Amino acid sequence: MNKKLISNICIAFFIIVFLFSSYKIFNIVMDYKKGQDTYTQILEDNTNNSQDIDFDKLSKINSEIVGWLIVDGTNISYPIVQGINNEYYLTHLFNGEKNPSGCIFLDYKNSKDFSDKHSVIYGHNMKDDTMFGQLEKFKDEEFYKNNKTMTIITPEKEYIVDIFAGYVTDTMDEIWQIEFDNSNFEDWLNNIIKKSYFESEIKPSKDDKIITLATCSVESNDSRFVLVGKIRNDKY
Repeated sequence: MNKKLISNICIAFFIIVFLFSSYKIFNIVMDYKKGQDTYTQILEDNTNNSQDIDFDKLSKINSEIVGWLIVDGTNISYPIVQGINNEYYLTHLFNGEKNPSGCIFLDYKNSKDFSDKHSVIYGHNMKDDTMFGQLEKFKDEEFYKNNKTMTIITPEKEYIVDIFAGYVTDTMDEIWQIEFDNSNFEDWLNNIIKKSYFESEIKPSKDDKIITLATCSVESNDSRFVLVGKIRNDKY
């Protein structure tokens, strides 16, 4: 086999690899755009302003909707759903289409009215900053100082959530615990505060209801960033 033929084969091989890689990247970009466009349309079609949510219309699209989440200082403004497991909404949009953006979803073990002592809400850390892609802004203490609340709106109530902790953890951390008695709940809260990247004047107690937002983090495959707050009040 002469050198020219070998060279041509190598060139052809690299062209094929390049075209295949470009095709895969194009598909990823289009999937991201499809997810973003879907949620933008849902927001436009079902809200009169950022906090006036038409749950009747939304429930006709997806009957598993339990609320709407807004996080200060970010572009996070999405419906919250709850499935029968924690897998389905990792790969399906609010309208049921399969897409890597998935949904923002409440842990299937939680009560859908956020009445548990600890409720966990999951979302993907998307590279285009959609879904929970901007949660990692809270790794910066200065950002937290200017953005200390999130809002959960349900068909019945509106909850203001005061953020008091945020840190990187893994899939084995105690943050995933949902059921408590009062004694170990206080210990659990204290451990979370110790791990936080920022200090907060918010001091949760054993009587509070806690909300955790959870997403993947860049440190490793098992890393998760969690943002933790307590429900301040509820408005009718």
